[in-house]
Amino acid sequence: MLKIDGLCKSYSTPQGDMDVLKNLSLGVDTGEKVALVGESGCGKSTLLHVIAGLEPIQAGCVSIAGADVAALDEAARAGLRREQLSLIFQQFNLITSLTVADNLSFEAKLAGRYDPNWTHELADRLDLTALMDRYPEQLSGGQQQRAAIGRSFAARPRLILADEPTGNLDEENSDIVLDIAFELVEQTGSTLLLATHSRRLAERADRTLRLSAGQLT
Repeated sequence: MLKIDGLCKSYSTPQGDMDVLKNLSLGVDTGEKVALVGESGCGKSTLLHVIAGLEPIQAGCVSIAGADVAALDEAARAGLRREQLSLIFQQFNLITSLTVADNLSFEAKLAGRYDPNWTHELADRLDLTALMDRYPEQLSGGQQQRAAIGRSFAARPRLILADEPTGNLDEENSDIVLDIAFELVEQTGSTLLLATHSRRLAERADRTLRLSAGQLT
């Protein structure tokens, strides 16, 4: 599902170029749940953004479902994000002007895969049915993150990139959110790449990789 070969990424700083990713390679099979751990600032978010085509590839290759991300123009990368993958962020990134119901259906409608029955099932699984007419500001942090997860799965993406998705939640809510996310990955056959600083959460994935000094171990 995901193949990375020789990926390099650096940023310019007043002190010179700072290497973030160094000749990094990775393969993730369809349906696999992979946890990516490492200290804050080690490049986990950068890696996910490069995979999603949100940041340019300086060297190396990233392939999603056989599509070479670097070879795509901006419109094609946007289409890839719309049709093949979804991102779940620590900050939820719900659209504040939309209700929970509209947030849940947003990505699915963009992808042309909106299914009201599946959306209703997600709302039920995520304990959001009674909150569908509310706006994000009217929800707790746990409720907002469950809505963000529902929005991602509503489009039935093949690849889900989750960047510290429970970072703003307490331990109890983190476990609830992750339980639901893993269940939905199993049900939909999606592939999950989860970036987290929590070893406890990472241990629940099929395998764990550590990002350190720009490389995976």
